Amino acid sequence: MTKVAVVTGANKGIGFAIVRGLCKQFDGDVFLTARDEGRGSAAVEELKKEGLNPKFHQLNLDDQSSIERLRDFL
Repeated sequence: MTKVAVVTGANKGIGFAIVRGLCKQFDGDVFLTARDEGRGSAAVEELKKEGLNPKFHQLNLDDQSSIERLRDFL
């Protein structure tokens, strides 16, 4: 079974830095999540330019259906 790390609000700031660090050290899949799909995808592309491989999933913690979509995906 693959280990999974999910970082919320990770398209900028501390969340973005946490994803970067996890991608370098964590033995598993790292999911960068953000409310805005465009910003989240752009953050993933920025990290890929550094040779890292985060995955993206849209997540809005204020929206129960968004939370459920992530749950079902995982």
